[in-house]
Amino acid sequence: MKKFLLGLILSTVALNSYGQDDIYPYADRRTGTLYMSKYDSFHEGDKIQLGKGSAPSGDFRYIYKSLARLPLRASDSGTIADIGVIRFQGTPKKGLKFFIILKGELKDFEIEVSNALGSGEIVSKDPNFKINTGNQPCFSVADELKKLKDLLDQGVITKEEFDTQKKKLLEK
Repeated sequence: MKKFLLGLILSTVALNSYGQDDIYPYADRRTGTLYMSKYDSFHEGDKIQLGKGSAPSGDFRYIYKSLARLPLRASDSGTIADIGVIRFQGTPKKGLKFFIILKGELKDFEIEVSNALGSGEIVSKDPNFKINTGNQPCFSVADELKKLKDLLDQGVITKEEFDTQKKKLLEK
C-alpha cells in the first residue's frame, strides 16, 4: 500500500509539473504527444504543416531521409505531412532532442523538431513566433550551457569566461 501511494504521489507531481508553461519541450509517452510550446504540440497520427527549407538551395536542413540524411527537397515546401512516430534522444539531465518520423508519402523522413521549428521548416502555430533568419544556427540554450560547462570542466576556459558566456546566453 505504501508503494502504491508513493507511486501515485510521484506521478501526480510529475504530471502537474508538465502542465506548467515554462517546462517546454516535453513528450507525453502515454498519449504520443510532443509539446514544444503552449501553441505547438505534435501527436502521433496527426498532420504537420511543412514550411520552407532553410538551406541556401531551398532544401530542408532539418528534415531528411532518416538513414542517409538526404534532405527533403525545396519542392516539398508547404506540404502537409503525416506524423508517424515521435522519439527522443538523450537524457533530461544532458539534454533531449526530439524527432518526428513521418509516414505516408514522406515515409522515413525525420524532423529535428527544435531546429525545424526555429528555422521555419515546420510551421509554428505561435502568433508571436519569429523564424531564425540570420546565419546563426538554431540551438537550445541548455545545449550551449552544457558545452560551456564541459569546456570549463576540461580546463579549456576559465570560470570568468564561462560566467561571461553564460550571461550572454541567458540574456537571449
